[in-house]
Amino acid sequence: MHNRYSHRAIAFLTVAIILMSVWFFWDTYTTGRAIDAERSLSGTGQAIFAIPRFREVPVTYSFVENTQENERECFSYERDRVRLAFEVLENETDGAVRFSESENGRIEVRCYVLKSEGYHLVSGEGSSTVIGGEIVGGTLRLYTTRNCGVWPDVEIHELLHIFGFGHIDDRTSIMYPEQLKCDLGSVDGEIVQELKEVYG
Repeated sequence: MHNRYSHRAIAFLTVAIILMSVWFFWDTYTTGRAIDAERSLSGTGQAIFAIPRFREVPVTYSFVENTQENERECFSYERDRVRLAFEVLENETDGAVRFSESENGRIEVRCYVLKSEGYHLVSGEGSSTVIGGEIVGGTLRLYTTRNCGVWPDVEIHELLHIFGFGHIDDRTSIMYPEQLKCDLGSVDGEIVQELKEVYG
């Protein structure tokens, strides 16, 4: 009788280990971010993942409208801010990362009605699909109809999420999780260097 329960316990543990392994590898596959791929940004002490990359440069983008629930047409000034965000990243990286607007871009830009989480309005979201270290597509979602200032802080922040950068616990960083002021005016030097290394 003791052996029968021991066999059940071993079988249970084996199944649990297999399920946890499948979950870990599935999570790693779908996000393209293995735990051992972490890198640290100098000066911030915050870890980011070794970033995946788009295979082809220039990276194409397009404005997609009214195909999902709560989606709306992007206003012309929103389109201009997004285009400026692409231009800023292209200039900051000295052309290592280049962009081109097209009808069916790798990055889809979508605008939505307002979204809130608790007491906070969500300005935007950036996400990508990564397979084997390659970004095969991304989505830049904008929710607020007016972002402060003229420099595209929110748009660049969300675009950098698409490129694989996470939040950084440094109030002066473009990747700080909250927008504390308008017109930040620069992208972190470490992020620019990382993009140059990956795409240069």
